Formats: sequence, structure tokens, C-alpha cells
Amino acid sequence: MDEPVAWMYELDGGHRVFANDKNAEMTLKRKAIPLYTAPPRKEWVGLTDEEIDELHGSPMSLEHSNELKWVRIIEARLKDKNNAV
Repeated sequence: MDEPVAWMYELDGGHRVFANDKNAEMTLKRKAIPLYTAPPRKEWVGLTDEEIDELHGSPMSLEHSNELKWVRIIEARLKDKNNAV
């Protein structure tokens, strides 16, 4: 995971303080909220066989018709395109 570029501290009255390191946490006695240049990336979560059956409409023998293999190929391509971890 990328390192935060700064830290934010929420003070009473809705005020916010920004710092370039986490050391202010002790001085301000507030929890440091890390700030990033981009949102943290989520880990890829594929579909389970049961979810595929549900989307397919019935637990037809996907294994025997090669449809499950095709679903997994599409899923792998989507994972690639989204640069998922």
C-alpha cells in the first residue's frame, strides 16, 4: 500500500489541521487520518460458483457446457482491465 502524503486531524468545532507527518498526533491528542494522492486500491473479489449459478438463472451444468470456463475468462479480463490487485 502507498504511504500517506499527509495527515489530517479533526479538532473541536469542525476545524481541521494538516501535517506532513504523524508526529502531530501526540501533540494534538487527536487520531491521525492518513491522506493519499489516490484512493487505496481494493483487492479483486471474483464471483463464486454459486453466484454465477444465481446469475445464470439455474444451476445448469455450467461445468459440462464450458460456460463456467467462459465466465472465468471474462472475469480474468475484467480484472486485468481494472488493474486489480
